[in-house]
Amino acid sequence: MSLRKTVVRQRDFSGGEIDESAQRRDDTKIFAAALKRGLNLQPLDTGACRRRAGRQVHYFDGGLHDIVRPAATAEFDITFAALRFTARLTGGAVVANIVAPWTEAMLPLLSWQEIGRRIFVAHRDMPPQVLEYDDETGTWSLFAFSFRTVLNGALSQPFYRFADFGETMQPSAVTGSITLTTSSDVFEAGHIGTRFTWVGKQVQITAVADARHATATVIETLPPSYRVTVSSVAGYVVGETVEGDKSSCRAELVAIGATTIDVVIIEGYAGFTVTETVVGRDGRGVVSGQAGIGPLASVQWEEAFISSVRGYPGSVSSDVQRVIFCDFPQAEQGILWSAIGSIDDFLPSGEADGAIFEFITARCRVLYVIGGADEFVITDRGVFYVPISGSSPLAPGSVEFRLISSDGAAQVRPVSTPDGLMFVGRTRTRLYAIIGTGQVARSYITRSLTDFHSHLFTEVISIAAGDESNDALGGRYFYAVNADGTAVAGRYSETSEWTGWFSWESTGMITAVCARYGEVLFAVAYDLPGGLVETVEGISASAVMDGTINLADFVGSDPLQDSTGDPIKDSTGKSILAVAGALVPFASATVDAMADGFYLGTIDIDVDGSIVIDGTDLTSVSIGFKFPVLIIPLLPSPDGGEAVGQRMRRRKVSKVMLTVRDTQVFEADGHTFAGFDAGEGMETSRPVRDKTYRYRKSGRSFDPEISITQTVPGSFMLIESTVELTV
Repeated sequence: MSLRKTVVRQRDFSGGEIDESAQRRDDTKIFAAALKRGLNLQPLDTGACRRRAGRQVHYFDGGLHDIVRPAATAEFDITFAALRFTARLTGGAVVANIVAPWTEAMLPLLSWQEIGRRIFVAHRDMPPQVLEYDDETGTWSLFAFSFRTVLNGALSQPFYRFADFGETMQPSAVTGSITLTTSSDVFEAGHIGTRFTWVGKQVQITAVADARHATATVIETLPPSYRVTVSSVAGYVVGETVEGDKSSCRAELVAIGATTIDVVIIEGYAGFTVTETVVGRDGRGVVSGQAGIGPLASVQWEEAFISSVRGYPGSVSSDVQRVIFCDFPQAEQGILWSAIGSIDDFLPSGEADGAIFEFITARCRVLYVIGGADEFVITDRGVFYVPISGSSPLAPGSVEFRLISSDGAAQVRPVSTPDGLMFVGRTRTRLYAIIGTGQVARSYITRSLTDFHSHLFTEVISIAAGDESNDALGGRYFYAVNADGTAVAGRYSETSEWTGWFSWESTGMITAVCARYGEVLFAVAYDLPGGLVETVEGISASAVMDGTINLADFVGSDPLQDSTGDPIKDSTGKSILAVAGALVPFASATVDAMADGFYLGTIDIDVDGSIVIDGTDLTSVSIGFKFPVLIIPLLPSPDGGEAVGQRMRRRKVSKVMLTVRDTQVFEADGHTFAGFDAGEGMETSRPVRDKTYRYRKSGRSFDPEISITQTVPGSFMLIESTVELTV
């Protein structure tokens, strides 16, 4: 009696590699499109999967990298390295190398934002910095960010009351060099150079005597103080604001006598007029006279919100023509927006186009504010959005924080996507998308992108979202880099509404990824015999290896010649191709070599960075590091029907049929396919096949599987796998 058989046919691989804990979930839709193992693959729109594109070395450098366009005709690769900023032309030529204040330890949390010709750089451990590109001279410069100075010498910066309510400050005079005295400990040596306000006017600390006494220079003339004689002091309360019923005078009431009140003027420096009534909350007194007295102690004083004592913003972004600072150590719930169209005006004024200083009411740390149709506020305790529309623009007094989800975020910069926003969850093992719903009551939702792929995300440190303009990919992909140096790439399927993720692994440790203007750049570190080598590599359609270097890009890579100009040949009569000293970073390393579509095997680079290989009739030679492809499909166990021991017996794979396109040599369970056929000349590169291959497999298992691999660099695309196996 023959055993019953079932046929598993898979033509969609868009589900990616799913977690082991989900490999029995054949009741889910994604199971039919997923793989048990999928290494170094790209899912395609059609559902097929292909060998991923390799990476081409752009230049040798460490640090963090990005691509910017500060002018219409200027595009640069930029690098943030320890104590350095570097800008390169797209071809790799360095145009700027500037000493910078950020250190190696600061790099993982460094934040930057391109705004026109400038790049703002932020970190909690330094004042914000600005890199500026001059499109007339083609040069870059770096300077510390500073707030705008207005005509009276005041700075357009925010101030904040860090001291408890009721604590007072008293100046010794209203102009010149003065002494400030506080009722509690306030001053530190670090306050020198910092500005305070007293009743709304600015002074700058020049010396600190002790925690309650400091010397300051008056920037704006301070308000006067008066002793006002009134007909009655009944009903007045110290600390309240009083107003004249005829004049425009407003004042803080700081002391009450038998027939007088002492006030510090807030508005209307001339003071109150005789016969007018000074109105308080309950007090009413007619003025019969007033006299100026020395500056009084007032509770109306504030300190510069951003300073070396209080801290600096850890995050910078921009939206609706405003620069945005957040992630303040001194007030983690605070968000600061500049005035519209201004990069240095941060003094809230209440005007519609003025600066905004708001605090989110939730107990959280604001990590990032990212613009979109609305503004998204990413915190460690949840994600919020600030609604913005033509009828309700972002303006002082109209900022509203609406909760989207309580999913907290990690301190990994989110990235915008055409459909919303992608961010890393607080545990660094999950990725989420913020997606618009089109509903008024609930405009946005968060959706996990990694439910079935959690094993691929171990400790995410960098993410990026590509666009469809990259020819090497032919679609929009998401990328994540783990702390262990592996990368994960995924593609969202609109028809299926899932993201299929595959692990991208090879020689070298990936440390960061960025995607901008059609380019996808990886920062990679190679631990080689000559030491650590750091590169910046872009995904390239022509590269079949990682760390690819085309030798034709280096001077001296032509066949060696003798004094007469004839090629130097070896003992077999073949010309020699050499790269003299050009590969110093890879000195003493063993690399893989490709030539005109042939895999030449491994080659040793000399200690001086030179290689010598057979250059006869070669038109294109490249070196790099090969990476393997691995596909293990999921083979579900049958359910239902007449009982024949389904899921209870070992099963056997009897036949396998694989259909490939644009594919060079590969292996499947010990069988080699798509190589040279009998009669084909081997003097050309390996053939590219569009073909269906069949084979048989022996052995039985409770979980039978087939394994498809490609270990030699080349093209590969699987469009269908069909497996016949016993029930």
